Amino acid sequence: MVARVWIQKLRALLHNLDEGVFGRILARIYVVEFQKRGLPHAHSFIIVADKAKPRTGDLINKLVSCEIPDEVQNMEIYETVMNCMMHGPCGNQHPNCVCMIDGKCSKGYPKPLVEVTLANVDGYAEVQRCRRPPGELKFKNREYDNATANQWVVPYNPTFITVVKYMYQYVYKGSDKAMFTIESVENERECACIRLLDYVVQGKSHSVVLLPVHLKGRHMVLFRVDEDPEEVLERTNHSMLTRFFELCASDDPVNQIAKTMLYQDIPKKFTWKNGRWVRLQKFQLSICRMNDVSPRDMERFYLRVMLCNRRGPTSFEDLRTVSGIEYPSYLDAVKAAGHLENDGEWIACMEEAKEYKMPYQLRQLFATLLAYSMPTDVRGMWNQFYTDLSEDYAHTFRDMSEPHKSKTVLDSDLAQVVHTEAQLNNEQRAIYNQIIGTVNQPEQGKKKFFIDGPGGTGKSTLHRNILAKVRLESKIAIDVASSGIASFLLMGSRTAHSTSTIPLKLNEFST
Repeated sequence: MVARVWIQKLRALLHNLDEGVFGRILARIYVVEFQKRGLPHAHSFIIVADKAKPRTGDLINKLVSCEIPDEVQNMEIYETVMNCMMHGPCGNQHPNCVCMIDGKCSKGYPKPLVEVTLANVDGYAEVQRCRRPPGELKFKNREYDNATANQWVVPYNPTFITVVKYMYQYVYKGSDKAMFTIESVENERECACIRLLDYVVQGKSHSVVLLPVHLKGRHMVLFRVDEDPEEVLERTNHSMLTRFFELCASDDPVNQIAKTMLYQDIPKKFTWKNGRWVRLQKFQLSICRMNDVSPRDMERFYLRVMLCNRRGPTSFEDLRTVSGIEYPSYLDAVKAAGHLENDGEWIACMEEAKEYKMPYQLRQLFATLLAYSMPTDVRGMWNQFYTDLSEDYAHTFRDMSEPHKSKTVLDSDLAQVVHTEAQLNNEQRAIYNQIIGTVNQPEQGKKKFFIDGPGGTGKSTLHRNILAKVRLESKIAIDVASSGIASFLLMGSRTAHSTSTIPLKLNEFST
């Protein structure tokens, strides 16, 4: 029953997407997964037209809400949000919640209150979470501070939440409350129902065709152990590529359009059926892409280059023929066709790869092109694809570019020296001069200084001035503290465990 109802809800959701509730959709995919308790959910990825992308706070507010709706005007949405879209409460008052890791909520709740939605080009938008009237908010067995209750709301779409209601509430339970074991057959029952009822567990708006690229007689053939050997041998003679050659050589009037098409464009007019390319009778959404080939596999790489530029080839030999001359290799054919006169081919290779490869894969490809293809304008290619090559690093260190963090250590150190150096007492001044003098005269050898004194005598002030003075002279000063609390007292300080990778638990084998 759960499987049947859930599939109907999913179909209603997909229908609303196709009808344009988010604007015109170019493509979409979804995959059904099953949580630990066995109930299904779907992950969807939607590509909308450029004009439909929400780029302002007002448009984002029409799609996403992070606030508790009015209980009187929107009773149905209110009950659904309170039942299914409220996180926690967790935190110090509920340390045993399953989301709590190292004393913090792993999901980042409670979220900060935001009066106006702020669009973020490089990440998640900060959706409006306004402060509510003071008081208490009670719903079933949960209690929230009404003024800050919106901090606990999980983002939702007001339209979809009434179309596809959650059929279960994700209950957070601590491991100390109950211990139970689920037999594997029970754990997989709900998953099995979806498949036994012949429901699909993934879907996409476009059919995807992957075109193989291989040298003559070197295509891959898949077969089952119990298949007829003659049928297997028949498949060894043909592939999508060889059938493409036959299609281009055909005299059938229906297939004449193939003579004007590139290999990667064939699925737009033809479909692969029973081992042959057959002309489409009606339009269908499809995406096609040739297998990528590493430049290290030179012959097959340049075969792919020819396939990307040559229309209507009738054979491998014809593909290597340029201006009536059949060349012995695809590299020679590519040179004769003029595809290597500049860096255009390598730029096209990077342009195609950046659409689906991860940044570390792009860096590997870029290095391979430098080693095997030797482009002429390496600096120009680097500048053109720098953003794509470093996308993962840009994301990891994205906070470094924030204005409040752009202040340099030098600026802070200068203010520290100007305001407090003159206030050092005689004892502090003597230690300060001795240490700074040793730093300025390194030929005296390595020295260690031990500064001791009761609390409140100015040890931290002295440390800060010494660090500031050294850094102002463009020298390196590393401050290490024994504890996290102590490290906060000095600017740029770190714990000894972090700096020197000291094990938290020491034994006779620790180094």
